[in-house]
Amino acid sequence: MASQANRQDAAQPFNSGIAVTPSDSTVLPETAGIYCGGAGNLVLTMDDGTVITLAVIAGSYHPLRANKVRAATTATGVVALYRNFQ
Repeated sequence: MASQANRQDAAQPFNSGIAVTPSDSTVLPETAGIYCGGAGNLVLTMDDGTVITLAVIAGSYHPLRANKVRAATTATGVVALYRNFQ
Protein backbone atom coordinates (compact mmCIF):
# COMPACT_ATOMS: atom_id res chain seq x y z
CA MET A 1 0.00 0.00 0.00
CA ALA A 2 1.31 3.42 -0.91
CA SER A 3 2.37 5.64 1.96
CA GLN A 4 0.62 8.99 2.37
CA ALA A 5 3.95 10.83 2.64
CA ASN A 6 5.09 9.75 -0.83
CA ARG A 7 1.73 10.67 -2.37
CA GLN A 8 2.24 14.34 -1.53
CA ASP A 9 3.01 16.96 -4.16
CA ALA A 10 5.66 15.66 -6.55
CA ALA A 11 7.19 19.14 -6.62
CA GLN A 12 8.45 18.70 -3.05
CA PRO A 13 12.16 17.99 -2.82
CA PHE A 14 13.49 14.63 -1.71
CA ASN A 15 14.71 14.66 1.86
CA SER A 16 16.12 11.16 2.13
CA GLY A 17 17.85 8.56 0.03
CA ILE A 18 19.36 5.15 0.59
CA ALA A 19 21.92 3.29 -1.49
CA VAL A 20 20.39 0.11 -2.88
CA THR A 21 22.03 -3.25 -3.42
CA PRO A 22 19.91 -5.07 -6.02
CA SER A 23 18.15 -8.09 -4.50
CA ASP A 24 15.14 -10.24 -5.32
CA SER A 25 14.25 -10.56 -1.64
CA THR A 26 14.85 -7.12 -0.09
CA VAL A 27 11.63 -5.08 0.07
CA LEU A 28 12.16 -1.32 0.12
CA PRO A 29 9.84 1.28 1.58
CA GLU A 30 7.81 2.69 -1.33
CA THR A 31 10.11 4.97 -3.33
CA ALA A 32 9.27 8.40 -4.70
CA GLY A 33 12.03 8.00 -7.27
CA ILE A 34 15.15 6.08 -8.23
CA TYR A 35 18.51 7.57 -9.22
CA CYS A 36 21.04 5.58 -11.26
CA GLY A 37 24.65 6.75 -11.27
CA GLY A 38 25.78 4.26 -13.93
CA ALA A 39 24.14 3.07 -17.14
CA GLY A 40 22.57 -0.37 -17.53
CA ASN A 41 19.28 -2.15 -16.99
CA LEU A 42 17.18 -1.20 -13.98
CA VAL A 43 14.87 -4.08 -13.08
CA LEU A 44 12.15 -3.12 -10.61
CA THR A 45 9.12 -4.56 -8.91
CA MET A 46 6.50 -1.84 -8.93
CA ASP A 47 4.04 -1.35 -6.08
CA ASP A 48 1.36 -3.25 -8.00
CA GLY A 49 3.67 -6.28 -8.32
CA THR A 50 4.57 -5.74 -11.97
CA VAL A 51 8.23 -6.36 -12.82
CA ILE A 52 9.65 -3.91 -15.37
CA THR A 53 13.04 -3.40 -17.00
CA LEU A 54 14.26 0.06 -17.95
CA ALA A 55 17.41 0.75 -19.97
CA VAL A 56 18.88 3.74 -18.13
CA ILE A 57 21.70 6.17 -18.82
CA ALA A 58 24.27 7.30 -16.27
CA GLY A 59 23.08 10.07 -13.97
CA SER A 60 19.38 9.45 -14.62
CA TYR A 61 16.43 9.99 -12.30
CA HIS A 62 13.16 8.09 -12.59
CA PRO A 63 10.07 9.33 -10.70
CA LEU A 64 8.34 6.07 -9.89
CA ARG A 65 7.05 4.00 -7.00
CA ALA A 66 8.82 0.68 -6.62
CA ASN A 67 9.43 -1.68 -3.73
CA LYS A 68 12.28 -3.84 -5.09
CA VAL A 69 15.37 -3.30 -7.19
CA ARG A 70 15.83 -6.78 -8.61
CA ALA A 71 19.10 -8.75 -8.70
CA ALA A 72 19.08 -8.68 -12.53
CA THR A 73 19.79 -4.92 -12.38
CA THR A 74 23.03 -4.00 -14.16
CA ALA A 75 22.80 -0.24 -13.59
CA THR A 76 25.15 0.95 -10.85
CA GLY A 77 24.99 3.58 -8.15
CA VAL A 78 21.29 2.95 -7.52
CA VAL A 79 19.72 5.20 -4.87
CA ALA A 80 16.12 5.01 -3.64
CA LEU A 81 14.75 8.53 -3.07
CA TYR A 82 12.07 9.53 -0.58
CA ARG A 83 9.97 12.52 0.44
CA ASN A 84 9.13 12.94 4.11
CA PHE A 85 10.68 9.55 4.92
CA GLN A 86 10.70 8.82 8.64
